[in-house]
Amino acid sequence: MLATPPYTDKMSNHLVQAFAEQIRARYSIDSLNMSVSDWCARNTTLRNKPFSIKGYEFQRQILDDMHPNLWCEKISQVGLSELQIRKMLAFLERNQGTTGIFSLPDQPVRDRFAKTRVKPLVDGDEVFNKERDKNATRSALLYQLGQSFLHLSDCTEGSATSTSADILLHDEIDLSDQSMLALFGSRLQHSSWKVRQFFSTPTHVSFGIDAGFASTDQNEYLCRCAACGHWQLPDFTRQFVIMPGLPDEIACFSEIEEHHTHEIDIGGAFVHCEKCFRPLDLSDPELREWVPTYPSRTLARGYRVRPFSTSQLSISYIIQELLTYKRLSFIRGWWNTVMGRAFTGGNERLAVADIEACLDSPQMPDLPEGEPISVGIDSGIMCHVTLFKGADPLNSPIFSMEVVHSERLVEHITMLAKRYRIVTGGMDRHPQTVLANQVLAASGGKIWPIEYRGSQELHPIKDPTGENTIYFQCDRTALLDKVQTRVRGHNLKMAGFGIQKQVIINHLTNMVRDEKPKEPARWCKLSEDDHYFHSIGFGITSSVIAEYISNSSNSDVRQVVSLIGVNAQKINNLLNTKNTIANGPLG
Repeated sequence: MLATPPYTDKMSNHLVQAFAEQIRARYSIDSLNMSVSDWCARNTTLRNKPFSIKGYEFQRQILDDMHPNLWCEKISQVGLSELQIRKMLAFLERNQGTTGIFSLPDQPVRDRFAKTRVKPLVDGDEVFNKERDKNATRSALLYQLGQSFLHLSDCTEGSATSTSADILLHDEIDLSDQSMLALFGSRLQHSSWKVRQFFSTPTHVSFGIDAGFASTDQNEYLCRCAACGHWQLPDFTRQFVIMPGLPDEIACFSEIEEHHTHEIDIGGAFVHCEKCFRPLDLSDPELREWVPTYPSRTLARGYRVRPFSTSQLSISYIIQELLTYKRLSFIRGWWNTVMGRAFTGGNERLAVADIEACLDSPQMPDLPEGEPISVGIDSGIMCHVTLFKGADPLNSPIFSMEVVHSERLVEHITMLAKRYRIVTGGMDRHPQTVLANQVLAASGGKIWPIEYRGSQELHPIKDPTGENTIYFQCDRTALLDKVQTRVRGHNLKMAGFGIQKQVIINHLTNMVRDEKPKEPARWCKLSEDDHYFHSIGFGITSSVIAEYISNSSNSDVRQVVSLIGVNAQKINNLLNTKNTIANGPLG
């Protein structure tokens, strides 16, 4: 009989430790019933400590939720980007042979995220560096985890169409190209998983994350009062916040100004129960619960993260951020990033009431033959044509708004030129440059191609000889500002729109004026349906073209009108030469 080896406790502990290290090198800590949040806590680290959601317990359900169509509307700086990348890595690691795409708005953001968030996590945790990973393919934007792959992507067409996937996670979608986001969906066609989730701070109402969240079951993080048991949704409003010294005339906290802070006892402010008015304990996860507003909506899952979803954001911090954004004259930034709300105030978007105040009769009035008119055209497969009564569209009413197929546009303009006297007009030069030149010819040199380029209100572009004006450039923001000014002032009467009333309202509300500190203002479209906004804008801006032509001391305009009247192809050749020699090819 062999004697039992005289192992000591020290030797036994050493062997157990070595065995455990071998196990960790080969396997992650996992089980069939382990949630994603538990897996991340057991297998990943953050700042050299086990990953934890302490203080941000609202994250647990979001992290565990693998709904195939999830939308999370959030405030900034509450760890959700960190949460997302862990969810993605956990999915890929636990479901070998799968592929995930994690998208960010643009290349600089993507590269920064890859360097500061993804690489330290993947390189630093043993669960992603097993024996099988010794020869794994890894780069700044591609990580192999066994037989699974993670792709980090920006929102470009190449990225959206080049790789198939099982799971798509999109971060900050409101800052991403919306058309490119739509393309990403095709990457899931051959997957049996088809998981797609969107996260973002909001920007504008009915756009991006705000529009997506509106279609979901809309989970809100409620809080139960420990004193009376009442469930409620605490928010940064007078209904829930006691702020000693706050003047009674301030109905909304966004009205607080710098001088008010001398009167307010910010340190004494607290969140209270709306029923019994006792303080709420926002930090106890036993008193918090996600509850869907519309539980019957099962096709899309939604979460809204508010300032009081966590106890980590104090009332003092919220007010300090409010005053900071006010000093920057960027109150929308506070609503979006600190409050997690789409912004509805300010002058950034035309109001439906202002548009309706401008809408006159849907019937087109009878105008005598030879009546002077001005024209604005937004081109596409279907062209939106706006007709102004009179020679000065800047101060004239609209008497007709209609949609004409691009193949019939030249014929339609020729008919208008015979029936009325076209005095001036404008049409977008892109994407159909040849069509714009044909319209210029058909209108007798009155409806000019206009290109969105530069920062000037209007700038004539000459042919290579420097003698003939062949089109105009203008600042896009300035052009669209004119439409906003006239509509908001109820100074633009619109008639002859037929059954298109709602179409016009949609087009004029689907644009927002995006204003950020130290950046030029720009108009952004919330959807593709914005054509009449541009059509009206081209028409109004053509009044400046008419003024330029009337004040021109040379014959350049008359020469080009004569030229296109003889042969429209010649002006096309001039334009093509101008593009190549002067500006380079235009997209």
